Amino acid sequence: MHATVPPRLPDAPLPATLTTGWPGHVTLLRRQARLLMDRGDHRAARPIWESLRRSLPRDTEARHCLAQIRSLLQREDQATRRSADVPPHELPWDAAPPTRMPMPAGSMPAGSMPSGSMAVGSMAAGSMPSEPVRAAFTSAELVPARSATLHAPSARSSSAARSSSRDLTVAPAEVPQRLDDTLLDVHAAARAQDHSALLVALEAARATLPTEEARDLVALHGPPLLTWLGRLEHSDIAMREDLERRAAQLFARHDRLMLRLFRQIAEDGRVDAVIALLAELTSRPPPAPGDPATALRLVSLLLPGYAEEAQGAALAALLLGNGGRHREAVDWWRKALCREAGTANRRGLLAALRAAGDDHALAREIGSWLADDATPAARAGGERSAVIAGVRHLVQRAQQTGDASALEAIELYLADQPPGPLASWIAASCALARNDGRAALSHLDAALRCSGGTACPPLDLHAERALVLMRDHLYGEALEAFALADPASNDGLYARRREHLQAIARFCKSAPHPLRYPECLVDVIMTEVAARPVRYRPRRGHVVMVAGSLGQGGGERQTQTMVRRLLGEPRIARLTLLIRSVHLKPGDDFFYDSVKALPVAHHVYGRDWARPSTIATVLPELANRPRLARAVALLPHNMREEIIRLCRALWDHRPQAVHIWQDMHAAALACHIAGVPRFFIHRGSLSPDYWAQNGHQTATHFRPMRHCYRRLLERPDFVILNNSQAGCHTDQEWLGWPDASRFGVIYNAVDFAALGPEQGRNVALRETLGIADPAAPVIGGAFRLQPVKRPLWWAEAARLILQAAPDAHFLIIGDGDMTETVAAFATEHGFGHRLHLPGRVANVGDWYRAMDIKLLTSEREGIPNAIIEAQHFGVPVVATDVGGVAEAIAHAESGFAIKAQSPADYADAVIRILRDPAWQARARLQAPAHVHAMFSLDTVVDQLCGFYGLSRTCRSDADTGSRRDNA
Repeated sequence: MHATVPPRLPDAPLPATLTTGWPGHVTLLRRQARLLMDRGDHRAARPIWESLRRSLPRDTEARHCLAQIRSLLQREDQATRRSADVPPHELPWDAAPPTRMPMPAGSMPAGSMPSGSMAVGSMAAGSMPSEPVRAAFTSAELVPARSATLHAPSARSSSAARSSSRDLTVAPAEVPQRLDDTLLDVHAAARAQDHSALLVALEAARATLPTEEARDLVALHGPPLLTWLGRLEHSDIAMREDLERRAAQLFARHDRLMLRLFRQIAEDGRVDAVIALLAELTSRPPPAPGDPATALRLVSLLLPGYAEEAQGAALAALLLGNGGRHREAVDWWRKALCREAGTANRRGLLAALRAAGDDHALAREIGSWLADDATPAARAGGERSAVIAGVRHLVQRAQQTGDASALEAIELYLADQPPGPLASWIAASCALARNDGRAALSHLDAALRCSGGTACPPLDLHAERALVLMRDHLYGEALEAFALADPASNDGLYARRREHLQAIARFCKSAPHPLRYPECLVDVIMTEVAARPVRYRPRRGHVVMVAGSLGQGGGERQTQTMVRRLLGEPRIARLTLLIRSVHLKPGDDFFYDSVKALPVAHHVYGRDWARPSTIATVLPELANRPRLARAVALLPHNMREEIIRLCRALWDHRPQAVHIWQDMHAAALACHIAGVPRFFIHRGSLSPDYWAQNGHQTATHFRPMRHCYRRLLERPDFVILNNSQAGCHTDQEWLGWPDASRFGVIYNAVDFAALGPEQGRNVALRETLGIADPAAPVIGGAFRLQPVKRPLWWAEAARLILQAAPDAHFLIIGDGDMTETVAAFATEHGFGHRLHLPGRVANVGDWYRAMDIKLLTSEREGIPNAIIEAQHFGVPVVATDVGGVAEAIAHAESGFAIKAQSPADYADAVIRILRDPAWQARARLQAPAHVHAMFSLDTVVDQLCGFYGLSRTCRSDADTGSRRDNA
């Protein structure tokens, strides 16, 4: 018998959205229908599946679920009629719709039903539906072996034969069992969330089902499959890559799924795996490593429209970023963000801007994010995390470079932000970038008040307060802040800092309260050395000099001068120069070439400074001193490296005395640990409390320095020298040490013979500068163009001098960060052609002889070598009365030390000299005699040898000789 059913709806073209995912309302309806079926409420699920079937004619799941529901309801109705003998016309109104079947002519009363058909559920008493019809309904019944908890329906093939009329003959043999099994496997795996089984079932469906139905299944189950792949553990990379390869093959003709898969792999840091997949799928050879252009060509071959998709633009950005082309990656991330304003795309853009080093663009992007209508606290957590990471990066960069200008874009938007925890935290970060820890703490306190003490993920505001306090080495207060923080916070930064802080607190448990770092560790070191000094055997007559660098500066010039002179000193058997850096900053090597040309052993111990040294490896001498070694290991990086590397060098060279130039307190502590019998600090300026220092510099550098010096002054032989009486006095006051005998003065030594004799005005050099008039005055300067020298005051004084002496020229030898600023100032005020900036020069004597007056506008100084050298060539000096400047000038005879309040004060002094030629002539005679009497090289050498403990000739020592050590 043939069953007649209503004609099947024609196959509609598959909407584009179905190749990548399902609309949100479809997902919700599908979830509701599945939930009802799980509860056994098939009648309520039926209209939902019918609605989905009408909207999505080729939806496999809806079709098979409806078939299952019809079968179940049919059997329920039949069972009900058998037990209660209910007449057909009294069936429930929501029973299954009748399936029409052909009937013999005349078998029904006219008008009772349409001719030639009858309802399957409306049979005469005692009659049963035919076997083919029963088979048509029961063939959709679940196989008993399937999971009893799943309601995954079986189905008839979408390729079932259709009759040319309304009638369709359905026989059991026409429902392929293999198709049913495949569909049941897919739905069972999906319901059980067994994604490995789902991948296998989808691969089977792709090989078994008609193309369009297989595509629908992949589109439906592809997204959760991708999510599962993204969450796999990394323990078995080979297995994971195999699964991703199979998924890529499964996603053929699903461009968005394919792009999402590639992006997911690339974001996991496995760009090479993406490139390998691209090469395999396109049958092309893989590109060379770091060749993003070829990789993008492979993407274009496989997915021609990738550039128009958000996932494709993101993939291009990841490939370019991996190849080091970060600025191009930024452009692609912007395209991705325009097409899809998602968290992942914004996070990628911010990361690319960080990698490109475009701090200003990064700050503008964060500022625009703040300016959006939604408040920062209402944004997605991923976006907040990306912005927080960007702000941390900007703060770190500002602290490294000393330039916080990029953060101005963020502060501009912050002004319009309502109070909130995140906005206050960003304001605190901006303050921290300017080393204003007090303002940062104030903003964080405001953030805590706004949050009411509740969490503000991903930030822990109490932990953030602790980080600010730790940055200023206020470890006692930081401990209290961490005590209020959430101990369950999984932020890696918080955990690392908390662990470090607690380790310090446990190690220094007997330290005074509140805990101060690294002073507490310095105290442990001093106690350990005092209890058991390290054995040390000095070599008689051996002297080591320690210098921070050999850059362009007065202290570095003094170091070079003394090395040159001490090489010929008979009381010194061997001289070694230890230099921390000739490479860390530009200009660190200014005097390095001249030192290398000398027959002096020298060693640069600061190479690879960022690489931490291992105490057990570098200093095996401390193997039996665990507490001392641990105290050194816990010090801040710069102090720790200074001590470890210098201890190694000192134990290798075993000098009798160590001469430490400038403020290198960690070097002095290294000498104490190593057991050197004589060492001293030789400073060249006023004490640090006269410097323009911020709170962070005070807390992290000068406060520990002061503590180290005070502890070292407990040694009876430790002294601090200065190159001026003024500096010596401020040192004693700053340290608060009552014994004035522990502070001494050794004036700078100048090698006047090496500078050359005074041979009159250097007319030839003046002419090369374009100064044709021999009577034109030249006001000169020799200094680094850095803020501490106040070069803009110098330039403004020059402008004022020109008003009184229009024929004057100006000359500055030296360079620095403000060179272009000074040149721009002179050009703007119309005397750029009269300002000569040759930069750093080799023979300074030639240039001094081209000057008529030496002008120095420094904010602070010790005794600057430049004014001593200028007077040697008969050039009178006008300089700021700071530090030991007045000690180096015969007041009103060789120059003037003035307490200037403005550039006009310098200009007035210079103009007075220019208007008094007779005084200039006398000064040219007085100046050389004054400096030769005060700064004699032989006098300084005798004083230093006394501090070295050398009073007789020591070159007979068996370990004499000079060697060059360029390690």
